[in-house]
Amino acid sequence: MAKPITQFFLDLGYPLRNARWSWGASSNGGILLRTWADDFSSREKRVGVLGAPADYQERDSYGLDERIRHLRALWSGGVAGYTVIATAKDVDAPKREIKDYRDDKIFVIDHLEELEHGGIAAVLSTLVALDDLETHAATHRTAAAQGLFPVDKPQTGISTDSPAATAPLPAPPGARR
Repeated sequence: MAKPITQFFLDLGYPLRNARWSWGASSNGGILLRTWADDFSSREKRVGVLGAPADYQERDSYGLDERIRHLRALWSGGVAGYTVIATAKDVDAPKREIKDYRDDKIFVIDHLEELEHGGIAAVLSTLVALDDLETHAATHRTAAAQGLFPVDKPQTGISTDSPAATAPLPAPPGARR
């Protein structure tokens, strides 16, 4: 890890709305999520992107609304989706800090799926070199997930400071909706 993850996202064209509470970012190229190494299974090629509803249903989180918007867009499919997997300094800390992350490639999200406990996982396919991300994002589209989006927590607006922040994500260049 050569630089703070905020700068990493910015350099890739996915500026975080807030350095402390954003769990990912969107741009015209798609959606880039930050996920945790302890939620990653290399054997299954999947990573948790949202925990069980019991973990978040009764609390307000500055990043939760934004995460739900990103996941809703990925759930519908038709948008380029990626994740950078970070390792936490302390996985038991209430507010995690990043120890390190891979800064040469990011994972491609093929689609999302609901887990037995009600959480959501991203099914991953391959790694994309950062130099190839813009070209890859021009053609890659996440497949639509099975069923209805499983999150029924109403958005609080706590992570949005303008009506534009709650507007639907723009379609990537060349995408048809």
